[in-house]
Amino acid sequence: MLSPVALAGIRACSVFADLGEQETLCLEDAVEREVPQGTFLAREGAHEPEFAVLVEGEVRILRRYGDQEVLLATIGPGGFFGEILLLLDLPSAADVVAVKPTRLVIFDRPAFFKLLRTCEPAATRILRALATRLRNSETFSAQREKLASLGTMAAGMAHELNNPIAAARRSISSLGAMIKRWRELSLEISRETAAAGCWKTLLEVERSTVERARTAPKLDPITLADREDELIAWMDAHGVEETWKLAPTFALSGLDLAWLESLGTEMPGEAVPCVLPWLEAGLSVDALLREADEATGRVSGLVKAIKSYSHVDRQPRQAADIHEGIETTLKILAHKLGGISVVKEFEAEIPPLVCYPGELNQVWTNLIANAAEVLRGVGSIRIRTHREDDSHVTVTVTDDGPGIPADAKGRIFEPFFTTKAVGEGTGLGLVISNRIVAERHGGEIEVESKPGETTFLVRLPLIAPAERKAQAGEAQAMA
Repeated sequence: MLSPVALAGIRACSVFADLGEQETLCLEDAVEREVPQGTFLAREGAHEPEFAVLVEGEVRILRRYGDQEVLLATIGPGGFFGEILLLLDLPSAADVVAVKPTRLVIFDRPAFFKLLRTCEPAATRILRALATRLRNSETFSAQREKLASLGTMAAGMAHELNNPIAAARRSISSLGAMIKRWRELSLEISRETAAAGCWKTLLEVERSTVERARTAPKLDPITLADREDELIAWMDAHGVEETWKLAPTFALSGLDLAWLESLGTEMPGEAVPCVLPWLEAGLSVDALLREADEATGRVSGLVKAIKSYSHVDRQPRQAADIHEGIETTLKILAHKLGGISVVKEFEAEIPPLVCYPGELNQVWTNLIANAAEVLRGVGSIRIRTHREDDSHVTVTVTDDGPGIPADAKGRIFEPFFTTKAVGEGTGLGLVISNRIVAERHGGEIEVESKPGETTFLVRLPLIAPAERKAQAGEAQAMA
């Protein structure tokens, strides 16, 4: 039996405010509990649900997102909590801690469901509160999920941008010194009597060697080392200095012994020792310029991918290339895919989809990122597109990870349900994806899983039902 203090306190709760004398029987299985300040009433990830009504004190509900602890709610006398976990059979999604000495009335699972069966006014208020809390919690968690995805994308982009920017800076910082050396060597050639009259030939040789370097095939390390040795031996025999500096550039540029022999016949032999360092400097300048151009091109490509991913400055519903969306998503997630083989099987004859491209990119992000997290850097992801008929296209994302546990497979599209470790997921990624596919695009998303193969199939109409209806209305108006 509850103490008079507890009974008075529980009647102060809006859920039980209108209970008649007979209806108080629904409280007979409840127990009273007093806890000191600092007591954890529930831990995130624990599965010991109870329905609790606060009589005295204060309770805070806290959830950890990464390294950040977020206050979700503060509950005072007359408040209650725990109904969501009991009714949805979920583990606790947050820590519940008493921040003052606290008195509670506790209903375990049997007592709670007895309360719902025997006390209609209380059951009605609890279910109304459940609906409101679920809606608010889902909205909050969905926003957190979007912000977390944005943060992940920003961190990934920072990582991806850092490499080409660093490469461009290295190339540019070396370029000044190399151009200075090239100019000095040009002056030396001008002073050399044997080479001074060969400028026309030199410029033609320099042009042809640069073109040859730009198309030179990559050599394996052993072949490259052998070629360097051949070049060094020839240059040593012809009085060239510091041949160990020149040979690597010449070998990487596709120049060989035959090229050296040809150069030796095109100009006086005494000019070769000063001409070769000049050519090497020119090749180095061109290589550094190409490296800088390639690096800045990668930066430009990444920026373009971000813009395409978010569909900046575009109408929300539009005809979009589904392959472009998947490709840009893969660029955005490149930092998560290290060590994972990504196989793309894209059907060529798929027309643009009339859709919300930014939202579909969120679907591809969730599916690919989930697969990458399961694989943990080892394995493969296969992405396949297929035109099913004249009106639909399918996209499948398959990984060769351990699979989804049988008891979890039927619940993965439930709000807040997650197979990830505590603090690693909100349980809303697939829920949001399902809504985008089903509600926004009139499609469907399915999953098949067994050890070694998990496939998510997304089936989308080429024209969303809402758009088809709008087009039909326009056609009727014109008629």
